[in-house]
Amino acid sequence: MHYFAIKIVPGDIAHTIEFMDEKWHKVYPNEPFIYSFLDEDFDSLYRAEELRGQIFASFLLFAIIIACFGMLGLASFTAEQRTREIGIRKTHGASEFLIVLLLSKEFIKWVLIANFIAS
Repeated sequence: MHYFAIKIVPGDIAHTIEFMDEKWHKVYPNEPFIYSFLDEDFDSLYRAEELRGQIFASFLLFAIIIACFGMLGLASFTAEQRTREIGIRKTHGASEFLIVLLLSKEFIKWVLIANFIAS
């Protein structure tokens, strides 16, 4: 296959393409004259790249939602396991903030480590 990149002056594009078609068939009589414009080619490549980005963002959002559900499940499991401890601390006058801090201290530590590694 033979490819040529030709810069044409905007104006009478149809006449220029006809002229190039005639010259092409003189040089390569058995080859079809197929043309495209670079701006259209670049635009199609850009659109494909945008679509890949949107698909990647969708899967990323899906992964984050699954991770949040996992963290919620783990937090509720931990709270269920420590129900007796929470009750005792509550009867001794611990505030809700301290109880939440007690339950989430382990999670916060691992989330901060993961954020540090990710960044």
